[in-house]
Amino acid sequence: MINMKMIKHGRKKDNRKLSKLAIAAEGFLVISFLLLLIIYGSSNNKFLEYTGVSALILSFVLSIISLIEISIRKNIKGYSVALVPIFVFLVLILFQFIIVRPGMKRREEFVKNYTGKHNLQIIYDSILEYSKHNNELPLAISWCDSLMEYSDNISENNFKHPFIKGYECNYAYNDNISNLKLKEVSKETVLVFGSDGRWNQHGGKELLKQRPQYETCVLLKNGDIYIYNFEREGIEKWEMKEKKTTFEQLRWKP
Repeated sequence: MINMKMIKHGRKKDNRKLSKLAIAAEGFLVISFLLLLIIYGSSNNKFLEYTGVSALILSFVLSIISLIEISIRKNIKGYSVALVPIFVFLVLILFQFIIVRPGMKRREEFVKNYTGKHNLQIIYDSILEYSKHNNELPLAISWCDSLMEYSDNISENNFKHPFIKGYECNYAYNDNISNLKLKEVSKETVLVFGSDGRWNQHGGKELLKQRPQYETCVLLKNGDIYIYNFEREGIEKWEMKEKKTTFEQLRWKP
């Protein structure tokens, strides 16, 4: 009978220690997630927001350092642990620039346009109310004051745009319709348009050049509100977004 010698084959025990930097990186990653969840859940605390973002960045930096440390020192391990914060950080960055930022920009643009149109709708109703009581349109030099006096539904906030700061009024009144009877003005004529300046501001299309924003609203006598897109090359580049009407086709004379 042949005696066979049994040889046990076992895996060599890994005595390397887990990188403390990698552990710290994951710890900061967890902290950042908890803080950001609190912020997006119910809080709007800027301190928590900055702390959460700082913890996320610190987690990423510590992960990079820990990978370098692991590659140099042979007595520590933790590649997979160190890679997790890096992977999460890169995914969040891509998510921010591909989905969140464009979405926020579209939402801000929508709110900006909606607010501009909403304000002009209230201004239009107030102009009709003033015209009904006085049988004529407001004087250009005092149109804001006149509308405030004759309408209970309008306030100073309706003459201002929440996204455009530093001006008394963000709309201007067409000089050409000043003190005319409403029936004397054709339905395509501009009544009020977006322009940033002083209270009771009035003038013509030249005032539109003052606006640094790319879009502005224009109110016509028939109640239509158009949104125009402005490119920096010049005033002739205004184009309708909602209807196929160019800026130059707007009617400024009664």
